[in-house]
Amino acid sequence: MTSPRPSSSGRLPGAEPLYTDVLLDHAQKPRHSERLALPTLSARADNPLCGDLVELELCVVDGRVAEVSVRVRGCAIATGAGSLAAEVFDGRAVAELAALSVAWRVALEVPSLSEPHLPAALTATRAVLSVRGRPSRRACARLVWDALDAALAGIAGDMTTALP
Repeated sequence: MTSPRPSSSGRLPGAEPLYTDVLLDHAQKPRHSERLALPTLSARADNPLCGDLVELELCVVDGRVAEVSVRVRGCAIATGAGSLAAEVFDGRAVAELAALSVAWRVALEVPSLSEPHLPAALTATRAVLSVRGRPSRRACARLVWDALDAALAGIAGDMTTALP
């Protein structure tokens, strides 16, 4: 007996698709991917198991993200998740971002929640939750949030993690 094979969308019979249309659109045309001239915060996160790398730059003015850049070298999930998250980060109060990161991680990491609650600010990122049942793919979706947490730790420590 053979195992069921995923379709071209990465979908196993009876499972939700791995690559949603929204995720693929952001993976193919990432938003906010240009380097910033003068970032005030920056951080990077990588997944040594698959080689994905996320570089995040934020320009914070008066406690709000005035500009954001997310550059990803990696798979479609890491790239799409990075682009979707950049749209969430843009214009947000820095104080709000830490809470959004926690809410995102709960929604992503607790697959037993049949319908995870997301704050309205994270509604657009729902397209990435298709990876919830796949632990190795959750790491790809989480990278941009790991970079955000590292950048926010720079605020707490009154330092910026510089990118080369």
